[in-house]
Amino acid sequence: MSQPRAQCGAILLAACLAPWSAMAQDAKEPVPPGLAAAPATCGARPEAPQWLPCGPDRVLSEAEVKTHIVKDGMVTKIVGTSAKSGKRYFINIKPGGKLDTGLEGGVNIGKSWKFSNGKLCRDYYRITDVHCGVFELAGTALYLVDDGDPRSPINSIEFTQP
Repeated sequence: MSQPRAQCGAILLAACLAPWSAMAQDAKEPVPPGLAAAPATCGARPEAPQWLPCGPDRVLSEAEVKTHIVKDGMVTKIVGTSAKSGKRYFINIKPGGKLDTGLEGGVNIGKSWKFSNGKLCRDYYRITDVHCGVFELAGTALYLVDDGDPRSPINSIEFTQP
């Protein structure tokens, strides 16, 4: 092959391979198995407690409550402040529908808990009413909002083994 013809062939080969080279450079690293379906995480709100769910202000769905607050096989220890009385209370949500709750430092009056229509319902030994409510995320705060009651702020949430 003559020199001009060889150069022309080399240029033609380079032109044909250029798109393939560009695609190879744009290719992403392979994702290891198990990480491919990992959801994107949302950023934590500035100055928010670590246990606070992220995302926009909203009433948490039952699925979100089960993910962030009532975790399978764990005891969820909640301390809150009553919007009515201003007194602090505790709610210990235990596996198997068991509940400990009452005023902070007081006696346990909790009997059981369950989800009903997307709300967390709590039954008591000393109170005949069953209280059902939702968790509302607003700014850097989480509130427990029982039917007909104002929003009671949640001060802390801890998770322990039963």
